[in-house]
Amino acid sequence: MGKEAEIITGLFEAMKVDDFSLITVTQIAQEADIGRKTFYRYFKNKEEVLERSVEMLFMEYAAFEKNYFASDYETLLYYHFAFWRKYSKQLKLLYKNDLMFYVFRQYQKHVPKLNAAYIRQDKLSPNAA
Repeated sequence: MGKEAEIITGLFEAMKVDDFSLITVTQIAQEADIGRKTFYRYFKNKEEVLERSVEMLFMEYAAFEKNYFASDYETLLYYHFAFWRKYSKQLKLLYKNDLMFYVFRQYQKHVPKLNAAYIRQDKLSPNAA
């Protein structure tokens, strides 16, 4: 695991104990077993860590091949929710801390592009829903 991933993990470990608003960079660095200077080499603040973690989730989601090989909407929905279920612990922590807007922002950015690409591949008719 690289330093960026360790810092992200450190943030989520800290969020298991404290509210996001109370978490400090020092706390995240301690959880990640790094120094504060190392933290600042990768991120400006804890919000940027959170933004990057959600961005990485959507990058993984975009690469999730099963989303592109569904033959019908039911299968597509199954794969969609199966993907997000893997991250339910992180999503619960975001929800608990009123931080779901980070997810929604990335969702609005990425999902329309993915849907358009999927429909362009003639996998499903946009009117078939």
